[in-house]
This record gives sequence, C-alpha cells and structure tokens, in this order.
Amino acid sequence: MDHVPPRSVFPEDVRSAENLSQLITLPSHDACNSSFSQDEEYFLYSVTPIAAPQSRMGRIAFDGVRKRLDQGKSVGLGFKVLKEFTDRPGGLYLPRDRVLKHIDRVRADRVVFKVVRGLHYHEGLGLLPEKRRHLVELVGPLDELDDQWDPVLTAESRGVYPAIFDWKLRLMEKEGFPVRIRLWALLYWDSVMAFVAHHDLACACGDCEEA
Repeated sequence: MDHVPPRSVFPEDVRSAENLSQLITLPSHDACNSSFSQDEEYFLYSVTPIAAPQSRMGRIAFDGVRKRLDQGKSVGLGFKVLKEFTDRPGGLYLPRDRVLKHIDRVRADRVVFKVVRGLHYHEGLGLLPEKRRHLVELVGPLDELDDQWDPVLTAESRGVYPAIFDWKLRLMEKEGFPVRIRLWALLYWDSVMAFVAHHDLACACGDCEEA
C-alpha cells in the first residue's frame, strides 16, 4: 500500500500528536513504489525550506527534515540541496533576504505527477499512465500565483487535512471541441502550490488518439 501523497508530507511530530486516520492509501506495485523513494525525499528536502518561512505547518515540516539531518540521515542529499540555493544567480544581486532555489524539474515533476495519478485513481477516474502528456508548475510563495490557474483555484477543496495537504480538481472542456483537460492544484503545508494540467483519459484530440 502506498500513501497519496507520500506519508513523509505529513510531519512526524504531527503524525504522533494527531490521529491522522484518513490518509489516502492505494495498492501499489512494490518495485514501482520504491523507484520513487529517492525522488520523494529530494522533493521533501527541496521544498520544505521554501515552505518554512510561509506557514506554521511549513516550519514543522522543515524541522522534520532538519531533525533527520541532525540524526545523520541523508546528509549527502542535504548538501546537494543546499548547493541548489544561491543569492547570486548568474552573478545577479537579488533583493535583500531573497535567494533562488534551483530544482531538478525531472525529479520534482515525477513526484508531483505521481500524486496526481494516485488522486486520479482515488477519485474513480481510472489509471492515469505515467507517460500521459502533462505540465507541472511549482509556485512558492503563494503571492506569486499566476491567474492562468484561476479555474482550478475556484474549485472545491478536497483535502481532509488542508493545513498539511490540500487539493482541487477541475475538468476543462468545451462543447464541440474534442480536447478535455484536467487541472489539479496541490497545496503543501499551506505554503507551496503544485499545479498540474494533463489530457483527460476521454480526450479525443489528435495527440491522444495517436497515443
């Protein structure tokens, strides 16, 4: 069984203090599931420092990562992620107290789309192939949201523990057109958004029919 999103998204201190009994779990092939573990850890180590200044739950999540490092766990990964922060991108000076975080988009996108695939199945929408055509965008802090995602942001919230992980879904279609797009908004620790757009399984556009 695999958690959607990964259980590591729910900070250990919160799991021990609260009865998080309604986490989504789905059957998963063991080899497929384990192939994501290092990318999920990279995502956690990369995003929690961005979340920490934005919200209480973000700070708790980041404290969990720091605790792991203090215990000598995944120290190599910690140094790798630390090197991805810079206050002089390309030699440019950023505004005071600002830094830039380089993120391995292949690894981060893979983790985010895995969550979407799990939620897609959880909603009874069927198995969404990993290679399904899709777009992922990460946004943090939240004051930098782009209005192009407004259609999904106005949808109903579906998260059971929204301060830790919340999500929304909307199907975009237009009568007379074959294209059907699903939009997802994933909110981590009330501070970092991941947006995903992908062609619906029932999409009848030329690209989908050829796939």
